[in-house]
Amino acid sequence: MVVRLAFSVAASVDPDILIIDEALAVGDAAFQRKCMDRMQEFKEKGKTMVFCSHSMYHVQELCEKALWLDKGAMRLLGSTPEVAARYEDSTRQGPPLPEPDLPRSAGPNHERTYRITGLQIESTTGEAIRAIRPLEDLVLRMEVDVLRPVLSPRFGFAFMTSDDTVSFCGITHHDKVVCGPFEVGDRITVGLIIHGFPLRQGTFRVIGGVSEDGGLLWQEYQELWPVEVVPQKGLGLTTAKREWSITKQEQG
Repeated sequence: MVVRLAFSVAASVDPDILIIDEALAVGDAAFQRKCMDRMQEFKEKGKTMVFCSHSMYHVQELCEKALWLDKGAMRLLGSTPEVAARYEDSTRQGPPLPEPDLPRSAGPNHERTYRITGLQIESTTGEAIRAIRPLEDLVLRMEVDVLRPVLSPRFGFAFMTSDDTVSFCGITHHDKVVCGPFEVGDRITVGLIIHGFPLRQGTFRVIGGVSEDGGLLWQEYQELWPVEVVPQKGLGLTTAKREWSITKQEQG
């Protein structure tokens, strides 16, 4: 009741600056609706409104700029989609990755079957990129040298968060792509075209790897970090190309 009274008094005097926190969420649905309608009126009048909330949906709908505070300190100030995306991303990430962009291998050359000599993300025109826009087409490309004869290796790419959560993955045998046989000295270029990249925002490490014939042991891999997905307004980690259809049913 105190919250309702405070909001009613603040809104009724038609202030030039209105400060609202998420305590409004304690009200019932009717009260929340009145609050949102009144805040929308303020926005349409071009008045200044400071809205404090953990709800990324309401922040994106009501605010043009956002300030991310963490324990009283400013983490980020900028456009609402960017700040909201970075905040959401932080809730999924583990500790920062040390020593990014280092190649990883299973051992010295005489023990290895493959050696990855290059890993890159490219636009469809062949330009190397490290910032990806949601729903754009892109190419993941990996160069691999064969050090031992191999019948049917498996190649894969993955987008992973810093806590090793796989957000997107493509592996040749999952798509029934047959690879090999290859001989010592062969150099292989592996490319994966992604149509309409589905991740909406986030910071990722991209891994390219090669496995044994059975696919249980990834013998060689390299990684790129950080790879940024340019934030897109919305909710959730993924997005998709969409087409709406809304029709009114004719009555009897």
